Amino acid sequence: MYKLREVKYEDYESIKLLTYNKEENIHLHENISYMDKVFFDRMLVDETVRWYAVEKDAQIRAFVLFHLDVSTKEIHIDRFTIDGTYKNKGLDEHLYSKVERLAEKKSFTKIKTEISTTELDVYDFFESKGWIKAENGSYVLTMKK
Repeated sequence: MYKLREVKYEDYESIKLLTYNKEENIHLHENISYMDKVFFDRMLVDETVRWYAVEKDAQIRAFVLFHLDVSTKEIHIDRFTIDGTYKNKGLDEHLYSKVERLAEKKSFTKIKTEISTTELDVYDFFESKGWIKAENGSYVLTMKK
């Protein structure tokens, strides 16, 4: 059974393994940076960051890390990673739904991200949700009011 929850300090090793293994896992960015402990710790205490994970069998199988900009009412998805062996098992839907529900609850108007991967499924996923590629190459979803 899958469990969707916030990331906590004890998750560092699982998150690190997911980001480190670039060939087997699916990321938003082709050149995703390695998850060092300093960055991990800083993101956990940052009030503008939300970080959710999908857990199965006591292991993190996917996660999303995003920033909330209260002044502009926008969310920026920084990292969205799925364990490659769990591709097409709905983990992306679990995480994405969490971000979208939070945006609606807090009356945010846009969700943004940059995508730079050769995984065409990533582009297809976001486009199927109504995201549009902006002129600068980023992807944007304007929330319905």
